[in-house]
Parts: sequence; structure tokens; C-alpha cells
Amino acid sequence: MFVSLSGADKLEALTVQAVGASFIQGILFRFFLHTLS
Repeated sequence: MFVSLSGADKLEALTVQAVGASFIQGILFRFFLHTLS
């Protein structure tokens, strides 16, 4: 099964990864602040 990614598909994949990473960082940051307070 061959999958060819166009420019838009690659951009969408990068956007999803970026959103997922920032979401995880936000959760860790809130957990970190919660443990400090």
C-alpha cells in the first residue's frame, strides 16, 4: 500500500503533531504547577 503525501497532507500532519505536542506540554505544565502549589 503506497501513500503519497501532497504538500497539504504534510502540512496537516505537522500541524496535528504540533497541536498534540503543545497539548501534552500544557497538561504537564498544569500538573507541574499543581504539584508546586
